[in-house]
Formats: sequence, C-alpha cells, structure tokens
Amino acid sequence: MRTRLRNLWDLPIKEGPYLDDRDTKPFFTSYDPLGPFMNFEKMGVLDWGSVSVDEVGIPRLIYYGRPEYYPVTVLHLALELANKHFYAPGDAEIERRFFQLIDWTLDHQDEHGGWPTPYDHNFFEPRTELTRTPWYSCLTQGLAISLLVRLAHWKGADMRERIMRAAAVMTRDVAHHGTAARVMGVKVYEEYPTDPPSAVLNGMIYGLIGLYDGWTLLGDPVLKQALDAGLDSVETLLPLYDLGDGTAYDLTHITSRVNGPNRARWKYHRLHVELLSILEMIRPGLFGIFAERWEMYLRGNRLREN
Repeated sequence: MRTRLRNLWDLPIKEGPYLDDRDTKPFFTSYDPLGPFMNFEKMGVLDWGSVSVDEVGIPRLIYYGRPEYYPVTVLHLALELANKHFYAPGDAEIERRFFQLIDWTLDHQDEHGGWPTPYDHNFFEPRTELTRTPWYSCLTQGLAISLLVRLAHWKGADMRERIMRAAAVMTRDVAHHGTAARVMGVKVYEEYPTDPPSAVLNGMIYGLIGLYDGWTLLGDPVLKQALDAGLDSVETLLPLYDLGDGTAYDLTHITSRVNGPNRARWKYHRLHVELLSILEMIRPGLFGIFAERWEMYLRGNRLREN
C-alpha cells in the first residue's frame, strides 16, 4: 500500500503517531453481519456526559438542557449491551438491561416502520433549515435493522416484517417522511433530513451496514437493491469528502453553496476510515483505496501540492 500511494504525498511519509492520540489502526479486518456489531462493546454510552437515564434505565440524550428519547442513543446502548451479553453469557444484569432496550425498540417502531426523533433539530445554521419533528434518520433505521437482525439470529425471533418496514422508511424520499434525498444527481440516505440535503457520511454508511445485515439474514432482493444503490452513491460522492489532509463530515459546502467544508474532527475522521473498511468487505475496490489514504491523513500526511 505504501508503495502504491507514495507518489501522492509530500515526502517523507509520516508513519505515526495518530493525531487522535490513539494507537490502534482504524481498520476492521472482519465483519460478521450476524455476529457482534463492530466494536460496540467498547462504546460506553452511559459514560457520555450528554446522556442520562430515566427511572427504568432507558438512556436519554441531553439536548439543549432537555433529556430527550433520541432513538440513536437507545440503539447505541442496545448494541453495546448486545455485544457484551453475547461476549459474556450468563451475566443476568446485562441480559436484563439488553432485553429492556429491545422492548423499548419494538414498542417505539411506529406504524410507518421508523423510530422518529421527538424534537426539532437545526443541523447547521445557516446552511440548512430547521428540521421539524417527527423526522427519521438513516442512522436510526440502520442501527435498528442491525439490532433486529441479531435478535432474530441469536434468539430465533421473526423480525422480517419489522426489518422490511424499517428499510422502507430509509429508502423513502424525505418529502414523504423518509430519509432519501439527492445530491449531485445521486440518491443518498440522510442521517439528518435537512433542506438542502447534508449527506452526513458516517450516518449514511451506518444505514448501508444495516441494509447489508438485513439482506444477509433475509436474502430479500429489495434490501439488496437499496444497498447497491447506496453503495453506488457513496462511491460517486467520496471524492467530495476528501480534503487532501482530512475529511468533510458532510456535504453542506456543496449543497448550500456556503464557502468552506464542515471538517470532521479526528474522532469522526477515524470513524470514516473504520466504516469504509467495512464497506470494502461488502464491495471490494474503491472503499479500501480511500480508507488507506484517509488513514494516512490521520497520521499527519497531506497530499502533495501542484
């Protein structure tokens, strides 16, 4: 890899340390869509300063001083506990808390198949308009599908209808209360269904991983079609996130025509590399090339100048 990419860089190439002060490589070398979800057992959701729990243990996001039942937060903790439970079977307290969150997830899937966010959200003022509740997120839908797939696989539960309805919300247009929009002529799945579209990269990829998990379990061609369309779009748009020494968190610098990209901080840049390494396992080729280059940015390298 270093030889293949060497002519892109200002020499000498820096091999470390990583700029986010972590010493582990930001690549997944395996991904089992029916096994533990990524490395979520290390998530530590309840240690986040922005999270509180209600009287029965359901996590809430502190949003502008208000505790809100943000589905993404609940699903993060559910997948964290899923990994912990199946890494350490026999822990009754982890199992109890895990199934408590499963019950919440099943109870809060609405009649359309989604988990709506219960508060208004302004993703990036003044680039995007205020998003009014209720709104759906491809991040929520993707994480939920990944959770339901594991529940079905590990416990033998029939989750087909729920998974298919969740995917339908993800692939429905934002104008019809879904998460799909168009950027530069291609279809994207929106973490935040903003006007204009924001195309947040990590949320979109989590959505695609959920579709991949669902397709692996069910083999339904509708899920495969939605997955392939999303993979095509990410392949097309990836160069727009590449800043030459880091990555953009979203594409509002394109869609809103406001000067300057919304640079991803190193935490999210590392996540971009991790998520691309999973997409590379799903569809080998371009994703791995970008993951390798973006890992070099994390070491302090930048593309050469003209």
